[in-house]
Amino acid sequence: MTVLDRVTRAFRDDIVVQAGARLQVERSLINGDLPKPYVGWEDYLTGLVEAIDEAGELRPGITPRGAARVLVAAFFGMQHISDVLARRADLTERYGELRHVVLEGLRA
Repeated sequence: MTVLDRVTRAFRDDIVVQAGARLQVERSLINGDLPKPYVGWEDYLTGLVEAIDEAGELRPGITPRGAARVLVAAFFGMQHISDVLARRADLTERYGELRHVVLEGLRA
């Protein structure tokens, strides 16, 4: 998915995106009303996976919503771990692994 390729580059290179990720990790410390995280990503990716399903390319038994939820969890966990362990220096490598295992695992 090209969108995740671009988002990976943004998490690696864009300080505004990195600041947003940090704020998300510190969400429980912020006193105020904040939008619900991740649901927009889940909705967006569900639409993309639905298109894959309609094209007959989604592995049987996988639902678009379930796939989207796994993708969001895997992606945001991956970028957080990369940040903590390597200051995102290995983000591209970790994303390549995620892409190979998770995204390729969705295909029929």
